[in-house]
Amino acid sequence: MEQTVKIYIRNNGRTIEVPMGCTLEEAYRQSGLEMKHGPISAHVNNKVEGMHFRIYKQKQVEFLDVTSSSGSRAYTRSLFFVLCKAVHDLFDPCKVAIDIPVSNGYYVNLNIGRPVTLDDAGAIRRRMQEIIDAALPIHRHETTTQEAIELFDSLHNKSKVKLLKSIGSLYTTYYDIDGYLDYYYGSLLTNTSQLYLFGVEKYYDGLLLRIPSREHPDELGEMTHQDKMFGIFKEHHQWQDILGLRTIGDLNEVISKGYSSMLIQISEALQEKKIAKIADEIAQRRGIKMVLIAGPSSSGKTTTCKRLSVQLAPRPRQDAARREGRLRLREPARPEPAAAERATVGPLPWRGGGAAAL
Repeated sequence: MEQTVKIYIRNNGRTIEVPMGCTLEEAYRQSGLEMKHGPISAHVNNKVEGMHFRIYKQKQVEFLDVTSSSGSRAYTRSLFFVLCKAVHDLFDPCKVAIDIPVSNGYYVNLNIGRPVTLDDAGAIRRRMQEIIDAALPIHRHETTTQEAIELFDSLHNKSKVKLLKSIGSLYTTYYDIDGYLDYYYGSLLTNTSQLYLFGVEKYYDGLLLRIPSREHPDELGEMTHQDKMFGIFKEHHQWQDILGLRTIGDLNEVISKGYSSMLIQISEALQEKKIAKIADEIAQRRGIKMVLIAGPSSSGKTTTCKRLSVQLAPRPRQDAARREGRLRLREPARPEPAAAERATVGPLPWRGGGAAAL
């Protein structure tokens, strides 16, 4: 006799019996629900799980679609996976980095040995659609972390190896699509056919991966060029290169070697240099009465305000100085040549003792 367990479906208030060990995907088929843009994942006893999750005990389940934050993230991660597979199918050798969130999508940094073209973007878009139309299963594998390290080491994926060595978990989950393997921290969809909407556009020197809007899931998020935001993210990557830290695995390794205090101090120095430059620009402008700092909650507005006020304190008040004839107004400073701005930070022990250009 088949053993069953009861689960309570929060979406419709029903309690149903399902076979012990069935997946959330199988349970959804018995739930009586019809979700146009889901299910993508589920809250199981208030913990987010993918649709691969198997049920062995009584649970409370709430199925999530792409309009939820957790569902949207799982959908986006699955798009990342398909994009990476498409690029590796088309270009060999290549490197793909899903980079910064910008313009209601994600900037993708591609290294294919030459500049990325509009034709490349079109080819990647078509290959992604072929993978989606093929309705390929997304397999979830759970193994020991050591075995996962050996697997990704055999694939010459050094960043994944460094990350897995530093996470401290006994077991690791990884995924595959038609033999293409990758590791993701969160859950993914169960089949490529569930990816109903996406976009790939040429964007600056890379690509923009566009995802459905949570508010209007039948539409892609509006594509807007955010030049200033994009520039700040690029500067952030320059700082990462200075520190020699581009991945979580790099960061974990530096901390494990006992260099966290030095890392914080150098990061603070880079930030202080940036704030001092902003203070210089403010001091050179006419008639400044107020400086406004905008940003989301807990983004560092108060800290930045205090540090900026310290940098502004020793600078002369321009209006008063100008009246007394002590100050000649200059045009806003133009960026100096890169060579003139270069200094050295180092030696950085986690970079093998070598100095880094600043």
